Amino acid sequence: MKRKILFFVVVSFGMILYAQSFDIFQVIPQGMISDKSVLRYNVLNAFDDDDTTVFAVNAESIDFKKPVIKILLSNIVNVNALQIKSGYFDSKYYKANSRIKTLRIGFINKESEEVISKQYVLEDTMTIQTIKFDKTYTCSEIYIYVDDILLGDKWNDLVVTDIGFLLNGKLLGIAFVPSGSLAFVETYYNYEYLNGKLNSEYDQYGKAGSDEAYYFYNPEGKLTFRINSSMSEPETEEYTVITYKSVLSDKPNMEITYFNTGELNYTKTYFYDDGKLIREEISGKKSEIVKYYYVGNSLVRVEKYEKDSKTPALVTIYYYENSICIAELYEYNKTKVSYLYKYIYNESGQLLCKIPVLSKGYGMYGDGSEAYPGPELYIYKDGSIISKRIMVHSRDYGY
Repeated sequence: MKRKILFFVVVSFGMILYAQSFDIFQVIPQGMISDKSVLRYNVLNAFDDDDTTVFAVNAESIDFKKPVIKILLSNIVNVNALQIKSGYFDSKYYKANSRIKTLRIGFINKESEEVISKQYVLEDTMTIQTIKFDKTYTCSEIYIYVDDILLGDKWNDLVVTDIGFLLNGKLLGIAFVPSGSLAFVETYYNYEYLNGKLNSEYDQYGKAGSDEAYYFYNPEGKLTFRINSSMSEPETEEYTVITYKSVLSDKPNMEITYFNTGELNYTKTYFYDDGKLIREEISGKKSEIVKYYYVGNSLVRVEKYEKDSKTPALVTIYYYENSICIAELYEYNKTKVSYLYKYIYNESGQLLCKIPVLSKGYGMYGDGSEAYPGPELYIYKDGSIISKRIMVHSRDYGY
């Protein structure tokens, strides 16, 4: 029986009795092999107890001074052994791909100090191996360092099929859990509707403050006016007028936003092609250009440019399978930060949550802050989203 990873849920694995919960907030690989299916070699495959799925990284690109895998936990755990299936657990591909030869484990304790274990040598066999540590480690993060590898006969891809941790001989039950740690910053979005249209929005950003937005429509049902206010900074209240090219148009062609003093903040102009938004031009206090690219009717790429720049500051890429978006990748040019979300849908086809499966570098907002993206959860009622919850894993984020 395969142990399936479910959002918020710990599920059993056969008849094994788990010693305690191993609640993962995020797993961060040093890299990941690219494939047509963006999730084919993602690092979550190393935690699903499924021999048909693997995590793979280009061995030639590995920086051996840094962890190959970082495991960020939302709880404090005690561990004293590692269980690993190193290599591709299929006899056709085991020797063809690279395997781990030696490794060390780093443990981050409550004081955010790292303790690194001694070096362990793995046998080059397609069997599950258990490494017993010299003591029990109490930690909130676990890093896996690879010191040496066995090169594959055909490919240099370093492959890991599965990883698990034990306490006193008992496997810890894996769960992906978005809360339970003081290291989280949570943002809540709540939406209210009137006559089937969005009427107001309330956002709470950790402890930093909250924002409110109110929406107003003309008799034809078109959004024509919006008020944005901050409860913590009321002086930043903004008013936005939304205009349309003609009375027959259902898509806005311009937004003009003013401060509550009457001073112009910015103007946003929309451009369309065959009914699809292809470009936004924002001018005023902030200036930027946003470009949209499609394949058929599917949005596949968004590029955001800062004023007078020819290189996009942010690129968002969307991946599809069977016409359904399965993932989105964010790449920040200035800080070389990138992160990937996997989409999970409910039975009605509504986006239920986004789970981060790859994060590269710090500063998920492109500002260099030490923050990792967390899960996003969506709640619906009568077919409309009524609540959204976003979590960020951060040590020094000031919220």
